[in-house]
This record gives sequence, structure tokens and C-alpha cells, in this order.
Amino acid sequence: MAENIHLIPEYLESDFLSMKEKLINLLKNTETFKDYNYEGANITLLLELVSYLGDFTNFYMNEIAKNVYPDTTNLYETTHSLVSQRGYTPKGYISAELDLKVTIKRYNDDNTIEYFENNDQLYIPAWFPFNTGVVNNNDDDIWYTTIRPETITIPSSGVDDEYSFFIPLKQGKYFTESYNGNDLIDGNIILPFKNIDMGIFPYDKDKPSIIVYVNEEIWTRVDDFYNELSGLYINDNVYKLTYDKYGRYCIKFSTSRNIPNEKSRIRIVLIESLGKNGTLGATLLNSDSGDNGIMKENVPVLVDRNWEIQDTPFAKNITKNLEINSEQISYINESASIHGSDPENIKLLKEGSEKIANAQYRNVTKSDYIGDIEKRSDIIKANVWGENEIRSQNIFDFNKVYISVIPYNWTTYTIPTSAYEWVDPMVPDITQNINIPYEFHTNFQNDIKEYIEPKKILSTYEEFIIPNLVYFKFEIGILPKRMYNFNNITIDVRDKLEYYFDPLNRYFNEIIDFRDIHNFILDNSIKSPSKNFNNVRGINNLVIRDIVLYTTHNNNPMEIFDLNEDGNYPMFTVNEFDSRYENILKPIKLGLNQFPMLAKDMCIIINEV
Repeated sequence: MAENIHLIPEYLESDFLSMKEKLINLLKNTETFKDYNYEGANITLLLELVSYLGDFTNFYMNEIAKNVYPDTTNLYETTHSLVSQRGYTPKGYISAELDLKVTIKRYNDDNTIEYFENNDQLYIPAWFPFNTGVVNNNDDDIWYTTIRPETITIPSSGVDDEYSFFIPLKQGKYFTESYNGNDLIDGNIILPFKNIDMGIFPYDKDKPSIIVYVNEEIWTRVDDFYNELSGLYINDNVYKLTYDKYGRYCIKFSTSRNIPNEKSRIRIVLIESLGKNGTLGATLLNSDSGDNGIMKENVPVLVDRNWEIQDTPFAKNITKNLEINSEQISYINESASIHGSDPENIKLLKEGSEKIANAQYRNVTKSDYIGDIEKRSDIIKANVWGENEIRSQNIFDFNKVYISVIPYNWTTYTIPTSAYEWVDPMVPDITQNINIPYEFHTNFQNDIKEYIEPKKILSTYEEFIIPNLVYFKFEIGILPKRMYNFNNITIDVRDKLEYYFDPLNRYFNEIIDFRDIHNFILDNSIKSPSKNFNNVRGINNLVIRDIVLYTTHNNNPMEIFDLNEDGNYPMFTVNEFDSRYENILKPIKLGLNQFPMLAKDMCIIINEV
């Protein structure tokens, strides 16, 4: 048996020295050069030249062979191209993000100026920069910036001498660029060589990294030109932000959608990022409330088709047209920043593309379908099920994929709804306006079908099921602690219930357990992106007294039911219990197309002092 057989040839097996030795041995076996002195002779120079050429050629051919396949490539440019062909999107710099808690005092120190009243609106501009005062290991100053304009409404009650709220920040400083349609090359605008924030994937439209104006109109960023198909409910003014194999960022337009013409004026705001070197620990971004003067910075504003960098206050009461003095403002990041990364290296590119290759772009399991459908920017949540879940014995139910979704907007172009007023039979003065979904718009349904078509199993077909919204009304008793205001506690409890039932936090077919809700409300570590629910700390005891349901399936309010233990679709209930004999709250299992909602206006919170 042969030993030391190399299945994969190595470059060093035919390097310069081995080639030179082979050529000399070859010449020594000829009559003409067998007695030739190869040390220092002129022919040696020719042999060395040929060996160098052979060495270079062999190295080049080995590099080509290695970089034909993603698994063996060792060049970033080639790896980038190959994984892109697999459908993977290489990432550039991603800025860290944090939530900044801002507190504004109602009065100045001598109570001569009232900076806000109840129901006033405060305005925070986009692109307002903050110098954290922190320097990273590369001696770079770490800046954070607001990423969207915020309009904060002061509540109508429960606000004392100051008001706090949260705003999202991204690491980096803004910069602006201006172009026109003639700057497009094959539908692309090549951006300056800067470390531009790409944002996390899938991209969050509420936390933008880039704003593109075309003729003063903001265009929409998408991660794929085909994942948001054209229709009555979607705009074709879209673009992509890409990171190419040369480390350049590009604004990419598509001829399959709208594209700026040669006369278009294009204005862009971007964030220059430090990547992983821009992360920030908790409480490091904070203010000194003793500063005097107006807290202002230069902020870009588009005026008459041109950028103007205007000296802009951080906070302004737009109801009173009053700029808020910096001594009335304090801020702090209570938690450390999240995200923050540099461009992917070759290893990460390979790992990311392998996942896509293994998935084979096929929706096989329930999770495959749900994950794929929820990538659409017009859908919040989705549920998908089949014959295994419905346990049907009817062969006509086989190979069906049932789909139900919660859209971001209930409109006539997605899922139309009809208005209904739910009246509490026990407390008729308390009502809740409910929109009852009744059908899928044909274009919306066809767009989803077309979207999942490339990934579907050929033997299946889809059936769309209208989501059945299940509204929850709670009666809660609270015993407040001393020194805490019951009304303030009530506001935070209602807001926290609303956060719990935010569609982004809920799912189809889940179990709603009053014990989970009880613990959720009392957990002081849970904060929403816009509120920290501090007044919940003032709860000495909380008891959920009653839960009432209303389902949009049959337009009839219902009392709470037992958890369905047999698992049959679609009922989420078994037998109604009679509260006259039994007063026990029980977990509620929703059906496959049922989605939980909160009837916030009907919730009753009682002071049990």
C-alpha cells in the first residue's frame, strides 16, 4: 500500500527550490549538460528565472483553486462575492445602541418659568449629538446621536415637578452628503470611505442608520428589493445600503422599483461608526444639571433643497414655543449599550453563508415559515400550521399550509376591519373601541403568496385564516406603599399591561397566564424602550381579581374558560366555569389563529387601602 498520499496537492510541493532542483536533474540526464557545472554558471540564471516563473504560476493556480469555493477561500474580496451569490448579505460596521433616560424639570430654580404643563408636547430633534466624554483604546472620542425626531406628550395627570422619558441613541456622529441623478453608476451611489453604520438586520425602520431624500421626499430602506412587493399599500421609492467587497458602502436602487432620474437631487444623512470600539457601559453617558444656557448642537435640516446646519436646542416645548434650558435637563444611560460590531471577517462570512446554504431556501418547518414571513416589514407576527396541528382525518386537509398574520397597519390594503364598541355589561360606562378583522385584501394575500413561493415545498398550498383577536380586560386590586401616589402607580400599571400585550411581545396560540402577568407587572427590571415604570415599585400588594374576554370571532363577550387540555383546534376553551360557585383564575390557551390584545380602556384598577 502506498503511504503519505496527499489527496489535496500543496503549493510547497512545487516551490522555487524544488523546481530548480528538478530542472537541474533533468538536464544532468542529457548528453549535452550531463557534465555541466551548475554552480555559478550562466545557465543557472536561466534555470532560476524559469523556476521563479513556475513558482509564481503554481502559487497563482493554487490561489485560484482555493478561492473558487466558499469553504476554502482565503481572500476577503472573493469570500464576499461567493457568499453574496449564496444569498448572504455581508455586514459592515454596526453602531452600538442605548436608551437614554431624560428628565426635565417643570420649573426653573426660582419658579418663575414653567417649562411644561400637562398635555404639552416636547420635541427632541433627530441627529442631535452627545459627547460621552469617554475615549476608547484608540483614543477616539465616543459620540452618540439621536436617530429620529421625538414628540413627547406630557400626560394629563400624575406628573409632579419633573417628567422622565426614554429616547433611543446610536453611537456615532452624523454627516451629510449631496448627489444628483448623474452620480448614479449602474443604479448605485458610492459613498465616501468612512465607517458607516449599517444597523442590525433585519433593519428597524424606527431606529434608522441612514435617511435618503430624493427631491425632498424620504425614500424607504429595504433589505431586499423583492421582500416588499409592489402594491397599493407599499411605496416603490426604496433603496438598499450595501457593503461591497472593497469595503465601500453603496446606496443601491433597482430598476424593478423606482429609480431617481438624472435631474433628481439626492440628500443623505449617515452615521459614522466606531463599531465594537464604540460600546458604552451603564451610566457613562450622563449630564451635569448645573450647566447654564440652552443645550444646543448643530443639526442638519433640509431647507429649500439644500442642507442647513442649524444651531438647535435639545428639548423644546412646541406647545409653548419655549426652548428648555439645560439646567432643567438631566440624562443618563441606566443600562449599557447593545450591539456594536466591526465588518465581518472571512470566518464570519463563511459561517453566515453556510446557514443559508443548509437552509436551501426552503420553508419546511413551522419555524421556517414564521421566520420567513415575519421578515416582511408590513407584518408584525405570523402563525403557520398544518395537518399535524389540526389533527384532521380529512384527506382534503392534507398538504395545506394555514397562515394567519398580524399586520403593522389594519388598512383596506392589508386586512380590513369593522368598528365595534365593546360595552362592559357590569360597568356600562366603560367601553372599548375594537376593530374586528373580517378578510384579507386580495393584493396583500397574493403578495404574501408570491413572497414565499420561491421557498415553498412544491406539494403544498396555502390557505389564509383571518386572525381572531382575543381582547383581555383586567380588574386589578392594588395596595400602594406609603409615600407613593396611587394615580401614578395606576398609570404605570396600565402602561406596563399595554407593553406586555404589545404585538411585538405576544404570539399566536400562546398561553396567557395571569400569574405571568402578575410577575411581569411587579418585575422592576422590565422596562420598555420608552418607559421604565418606576412607580410600580410603590406596589405593596397586587391581586388580579377578574379577567374578562372578548373575541372578534363571534362578537360576543365571554367569561374566562378552562385551559383546553385536549388540544383540539380551534377552540381555546372547554367548559365555562360558573363564578358563583368557583372564583379561580385559570390559564387561557389561545387557538392557532388567535392573538391576544389588551382592552386598556376597560381595565379597572382599584385602590384596596
